[in-house]
Amino acid sequence: MKTKNSFRKITALAFAGMLFCQVGVAQLNQVDFIKGGLENGELMLKEYVAPWANSLGASLNGGWYNTAKPHKLGGFDLTITVNTTVVPDAAKYFDVGALDFTGGLQLTDPADNMASTIAGPKGEGPELRYVEEFGGTEYSLATFNTPGGTGVGVLPLPMVQFGLGLVKGTDVTVRYLPRLNIFDAGSVGMWGVGLKHSIVQWFPGSALIPFELSLFGAYTELTSLADVNFQPSSYGVPVNLESYTDADFDNQMIGLDMSAWTVNLIASKSLAILTVYGGGGYSSTRANLYMDGNYPLTQLNTDDPGNPYVEVADASIVEDPINIEVKNFSGLRLNAGLRLKLALLTLHFDYTWADYSVYTGGIGISFR
Repeated sequence: MKTKNSFRKITALAFAGMLFCQVGVAQLNQVDFIKGGLENGELMLKEYVAPWANSLGASLNGGWYNTAKPHKLGGFDLTITVNTTVVPDAAKYFDVGALDFTGGLQLTDPADNMASTIAGPKGEGPELRYVEEFGGTEYSLATFNTPGGTGVGVLPLPMVQFGLGLVKGTDVTVRYLPRLNIFDAGSVGMWGVGLKHSIVQWFPGSALIPFELSLFGAYTELTSLADVNFQPSSYGVPVNLESYTDADFDNQMIGLDMSAWTVNLIASKSLAILTVYGGGGYSSTRANLYMDGNYPLTQLNTDDPGNPYVEVADASIVEDPINIEVKNFSGLRLNAGLRLKLALLTLHFDYTWADYSVYTGGIGISFR
């Protein structure tokens, strides 16, 4: 029991540092994006989060196999794999000025228009002003900076998976991480399933074919949640709330749901303790970013036309304001790798070529 709990804690810490909770607490809980209006906030969030969403998606599709040869009936493997994705330099920044903003959101300095994505460098980004005109005068509803990046352009993702040999040259592989609460920051969970089937066995004269050839398909889902703390007082303007109390803003949460699938033709050749393997196919990822809870926005109070002012009021509170599909990656993938097998112990490394390339390394045990 102690070992099991220790494993869960280690896994939780790894995922907390490498996945969404680190981002959610350190970066995404700065939800200043929505201060400039919900539609504009969605535009910026999509650009900001896309590199890590695509990196995680690419990693979820990696590390599934290290040989094309299925286990014999009842054979199994238990493997710990780390898939590491490198974010392209071009994905570390986005042009705020190129976004199609609506309403009165504008760059304070149009020449200062390049902002970090989540994978870009740290430090505040360009300043934006959200203004509303009344009676020929502009009133500033909010002023904010885009958040800096994490400075992390290399994203490792650990996996623990179990493979089992079935009948007719078929393997099933599962990945599973139960939903784990990460301190008070949020939670993360994952599951996935893959299927490998030998097709070389169906070829005439298959016993003479000097390599293994299989079809492989897999699907994975990852869900992450992080706490948010965005209070009406953060604007520094009058707060005139009648239907809301401070407790009504304690339900804020930001989440990222990801799914990834891949289909591949894989081949391998074993020479004593060394196996050379590779594959080619298609992969696709999908990411959905959402914000749950009540969030304060500002509005211009013009009840007294001679004395308008900016406030947070009941009418400017929004519930569950964001639910967007982040820019996703779909396309061809190729990979090649080596596996070393010493009795039951296996070590493997491979590289996957794609828009977001993946380096994979792993260690495991394999029987039959």
